[in-house]
Amino acid sequence: MKPRIFKLTGLLLSLALLLPLSACASKAIHSVTVDGKCYEALGGSLPKKLRVSENGKTIWQERVKTDKTLSDAALPDFGFAVIDLNFDGYADIRQITHVEGEMTSNVCFLYDPATNTFLPNEPLGELCNVMPDPEKKVILSFTHQRTDFPAYTDAPSSYKTCDTTTAYYWKNGNLIPYRRISLTYSSEHNIYMLSISDYVEEIFQFLDPDDTWYTPEELEKLDLSGLYYFR
Repeated sequence: MKPRIFKLTGLLLSLALLLPLSACASKAIHSVTVDGKCYEALGGSLPKKLRVSENGKTIWQERVKTDKTLSDAALPDFGFAVIDLNFDGYADIRQITHVEGEMTSNVCFLYDPATNTFLPNEPLGELCNVMPDPEKKVILSFTHQRTDFPAYTDAPSSYKTCDTTTAYYWKNGNLIPYRRISLTYSSEHNIYMLSISDYVEEIFQFLDPDDTWYTPEELEKLDLSGLYYFR
């Protein structure tokens, strides 16, 4: 009898282990309805699957790999957003998957009206801090870097930061760079360097940047809102 009891116990334990996973996978932790479609992020404490339903039927679903950095960052809506990423008038999906400081990684899915489904877009997925600007019809990607320098001889420790914004536009379904703007700060010299570089599609590269130096007081007087830079 003992082997049968152990066998039955093992079966029940396996079922008990599977049930929470199933229930967890089907729980909607965030949902939004846009143009008659229900967009859901499913999971437990983190999104593990994305699903879109229409008229009560699932038309698309996809598993995503997220990590606990989303919980640590306390992102609104678990980093799940339904927005038009390619400015074609249809809602697309962006899911943040990882957060490190001020940097976020994401996966993006664009709606395909021909098939009524969503397709992954790798170029968007390779960008950090993806943000669409519907007015200018560009995609903005932000990065932040900091380098610390230890003290040496009579010089105190210092650091350098570099915030970069790159603007992209869509052309025939492809994401093309347009302009890159960087603001670099040196604590050692207490000065900023603003660099602006335009992308030349014919040669597939950015031109040498136009660099301008500013004191903190001079920088505060600048209007950077039109330079695709956020402060």
